[in-house]
Formats: sequence, structure tokens, C-alpha cells
Amino acid sequence: MIHEKDVYIIKSDDYQGDIAMIFSVLSSEERTKANSFVYEHLRRRYVLARGILRLLISRYIDISPETICFDYTFYGKPFCKNAPDFHFNMSHSGDGLAYIFSFNHEVGIDIELINEDLSLESLILQVMSPTERQEFHKLKDAQRLEFFYDTWTLKESFLKAVSIGLSYPLPNLTILRDLPAGPKIQLSAGSQPSLFDFKTWTFTFKPLPHYSGALSIHEKRPIQDSVLDCSSFFESYSFPFANLSPSLAAL
Repeated sequence: MIHEKDVYIIKSDDYQGDIAMIFSVLSSEERTKANSFVYEHLRRRYVLARGILRLLISRYIDISPETICFDYTFYGKPFCKNAPDFHFNMSHSGDGLAYIFSFNHEVGIDIELINEDLSLESLILQVMSPTERQEFHKLKDAQRLEFFYDTWTLKESFLKAVSIGLSYPLPNLTILRDLPAGPKIQLSAGSQPSLFDFKTWTFTFKPLPHYSGALSIHEKRPIQDSVLDCSSFFESYSFPFANLSPSLAAL
């Protein structure tokens, strides 16, 4: 039985021995795309990410994984045509794979392998609002990398949950962290609140060593202004992680 949400964090290296079985559950279109990759490591990562997604979804909607039919929203977010009320999202970075599933809420998840050699000064212009950049520059050097990745993954998980993805500029969102009622996400002046007509809870977490991650869950309900509640942001949270066996062959 699915919880309010189920989160799976997987190291793809653990399933390299299952790749032939996992390839067998892909659609013909997915197999064609997999075989189009020039580099073997990218082909294997694609096969594992898509195949494991199919295997996990089949657990919830009780159909064989190869018969699952995906379609995409206008902005490219996938959904399952076999069960349109079943919500899911996935992310991958390095050898990490992250999945989230829910029957009750739209969901988004993002993980990023932390690169300590990033040139943050150029990237913060693409990720942070002016307010966040001011906060960033007040931090000690040792704190800036974590602040950057937490901001980046939170925003991406949020935009993936609302089915907009990177078509919406990340600097147009500001994470307000030091509020009495808890942190919130605020749209910049001139944005369209109607795009985000619901209440949102967003959590950051550490999916694997050397990774940053965030997930977003929302319920459709009206809001009074352009501030979206993220009251549990940065609080510890116990996720209902579902354990996978060392082999997926039994799925």
C-alpha cells in the first residue's frame, strides 16, 4: 500500500548486473533511444533509470512494466496513461537515481551530485534571486556550496511538481528562510500566481553521501497571494523509504 508518498533512493551501480532484464521491460521507443547513445555509460544509465521506473510503477498500478504507457504534459513532465491519477517524478545525477510516487499529490524530486569545484559566482545568476544572492554573499565560503545546492534542488523539485520544469526562470523564485512561521517560497514581482494555485510543502534531504536533494509535494487549493508555504523546510523529516533488494529480478 502506498503511503502519502514513497521515496526510493537507488545507486545505479548496484543494478548493473540486472541491466539485461531491465532493458527487456522498456518500450520499443525507449530501446531505440537507449541504443542511440554513443557512450555506453550514458546508455546504461538511461536503461536503468527508465526500466527501474517501469518496475516500480508496476508495483503500484498492478500491470506488467512493459505495458505501461507514458505521455507528457505540454512542458514535458511524464505521466502514466494507464493510471492518470497516479503521480510520480524522478531525478538522476552521477550514479544516483531518485523516485517519488503518490496517489494523492503532485510530486517533484531533484538530486544533484555535489561538485566542490563549481564556479559558483557564475551559476548563482542562473539559480538565485537577487535576495538570495545577497544572503549567499553574507555566508562564509564553507557554507556557500551547501546553500547553493539546497536552493537549486529545492527550486527544481518544486517546478517539476507543478509540471513547469526549467521553462520557469529559477531566479524568479525566492526562498524566504528566516520567517516566524517557517520558510516560504515567494514569486518575484510581475510573476503570475495563477500558475501556482496550490499550497506546497517542500523538504530538503541528503539522498546519498556527496549529494544534495529536495522533494516537493502539493495539494491543489487556493492561495491568497504569491507566497507559497514551505513550513517544514530544513526541518528533519522521516521519509517512508522503501527498501529495494540487491536484485530487481523479483519485481
